[in-house]
Amino acid sequence: MVNIFFKNLTFASLLACYLMLPFLGITQDLSPDGIGNYWVVSESKINKINAKGQLVAHFSNILLGNPSSLDSSDPFRVMVFYSQNQSILFLNNDAAIIGKPINIVDIGLGEVVLACRSSLGGIWLLHREKAELLRYNNQLNAIEQRISLDEKFIQYDPKQMTEHGGILYISFNNNRIARFDTYGAQLLPLEILHEGNFRVESNYLWVKYNDFFLKYNLNELDEYPETYRCSCSSIPLTINKVVVCFNGKEFIFCEKVIL
Repeated sequence: MVNIFFKNLTFASLLACYLMLPFLGITQDLSPDGIGNYWVVSESKINKINAKGQLVAHFSNILLGNPSSLDSSDPFRVMVFYSQNQSILFLNNDAAIIGKPINIVDIGLGEVVLACRSSLGGIWLLHREKAELLRYNNQLNAIEQRISLDEKFIQYDPKQMTEHGGILYISFNNNRIARFDTYGAQLLPLEILHEGNFRVESNYLWVKYNDFFLKYNLNELDEYPETYRCSCSSIPLTINKVVVCFNGKEFIFCEKVIL
């Protein structure tokens, strides 16, 4: 197990000593599409914005309610998951719906709590009742891979799931992030103090802890993370080598903290 929990406790004590200022932003789930645009959930809407924060296109479906998450890793087939309605739909690059929404209940599953795209094609679904990860094809009519979750995870609430670089990451509310490779083998989980949401960016892992944003090098997890303060609550990202966050209206520069 990649265990840096105790080192994180020392690091957390340093954070606690740093003077805090109030944060003004609102939470936004922002996802880059790899071709210069960013997709973000804003209440019941899905907005596509450019690197300047300008609205390019948008989509909403009031019958499905508010989206729980989105995944724009395929910019021409953006996946949107509606947890409360147990539905998934796909958008093209112009934010227009492709086909019809897919009702997860209709495919015979119980409650699905998380969903994301797979680099092999199709979709990962986290089935809470059976504690399973299921990789379906794009049509959600065939299971292509099945993974049972370890007992050390199933007793905790899953918070976020995403695949990056062929690795599937799932965060839980016990300061652990589970990882699985392309073949479904469980890798050493990460033990990192975090509040649930995260972002994998190249070889780095962004998490939020105690109102700070921490950037871990996944190749050097024994090192202390870079620390940033942002005036919005969304997980930061790097645009043109500059660390920024999105406050719902525009990108805001983040300040690097030296502890």
